[in-house]
Amino acid sequence: MHEIKVDLKNFKFTDTKVLMLSDDINGKTVAHLLAQHGHIFTDPEILRLAEHTGYTVAHEMARAGHIFTDPEILRLGTFAGWSVAHVQADNEWTTEDSELLTLVNATGWTVAHAQARRGWITKKTKLLALTDLTGYTVDDIIHMDRDPYYIPVFKRPTAGSSLQGIQAIEHDEGDVVFNSQMLDVTKIDKECKEAKDQTQKEYLKAPSTSMDNGNTRAHELAWKGTVFTDPEILTLRNNDGWTVAHSMADIGYVFTDIPTLSLEDDEGDLVASIQVEHGWVPGEDRIARLISGDVDRRVAELQVYHNPAVRNILLIKNSYNTTIAHAMAYYKWTTEDPELLALVDDEGDTVAHIQATWGWTTVNPEILGLRNMRGETVWDAMCQYNLKRYTDTLKTLPPPPKDNQHD
Repeated sequence: MHEIKVDLKNFKFTDTKVLMLSDDINGKTVAHLLAQHGHIFTDPEILRLAEHTGYTVAHEMARAGHIFTDPEILRLGTFAGWSVAHVQADNEWTTEDSELLTLVNATGWTVAHAQARRGWITKKTKLLALTDLTGYTVDDIIHMDRDPYYIPVFKRPTAGSSLQGIQAIEHDEGDVVFNSQMLDVTKIDKECKEAKDQTQKEYLKAPSTSMDNGNTRAHELAWKGTVFTDPEILTLRNNDGWTVAHSMADIGYVFTDIPTLSLEDDEGDLVASIQVEHGWVPGEDRIARLISGDVDRRVAELQVYHNPAVRNILLIKNSYNTTIAHAMAYYKWTTEDPELLALVDDEGDTVAHIQATWGWTTVNPEILGLRNMRGETVWDAMCQYNLKRYTDTLKTLPPPPKDNQHD
């Protein structure tokens, strides 16, 4: 970070030098942090400030609820192609502008897909046919929102993606190749000319010239939004055991196959746990479809979490026996399933212990009596939470009035 001398005592929100100060770790600027808390900027230069993933101040403002109408700002995208328009669509904003509706991220998910998930409907056949990399069309999303029993038919991703940046496509033979219309290799690396005599895999496995710590070119491209499907590329590791799949998950790509989700780095971070950190909940789309069909949420969860495809994901664990169910519980996901609640990690903490630390309760005596290695039961965890809440409440109350006694 360059040293910038600023008079902090007289700082104002219009002080550009301060707003541009950034964190060396993730690239977030002061303006990003202010935008997260609802501050509104109008200076285009500030709106375009981006952190290391390409996430701009405008993205932060949109996530906080601000609505932009300027097409240039709406088209601002991260390295994974996630535009400001995508963010606004997730907040139930809608547009009928075809150019904006076809903005697409690295997974093929368009603004039209995002709007359809929030109840928007269109009759334009070109928009309905837009298809993401998992084969879901906009028409599928519309039907799934209205009919919980609708089963989509897999389709190939839309050709001619409007994503401005880097992308990879998979041929029928299973080889991952660069889309020459999307990728100008010379813009990525000045040394790319040397790769002409190499196979694509050899090029991807070569050390990155802009990232250290043993990262490969595939890691670098994945971080910028390239989608890979070849297991040989997905499992490439840097010096910390971080795979290319981890890099893809870290910018929002969602894997659903057990082998990829189970990949673990040297710190015990699974690809699945990275996805959970970014808000992914296995089976949540199925639960949502059942609930929209007037099925009680607990009944829906019971059906979905007992589905082997979902349950096997929840049971994935790292070297410390921390399961995905544990990871989800840290983010206030809950379950009433006794088997899942009793899952225990190397510290002896169960999923029930974690749920109890933020307010979940149960009256099941078998669950209440579960004990971790520190000797704490689930009942103890529930009591500690309620004691802390009671203490915090007392701190907010005014002091009792003093007695006005006369001699």
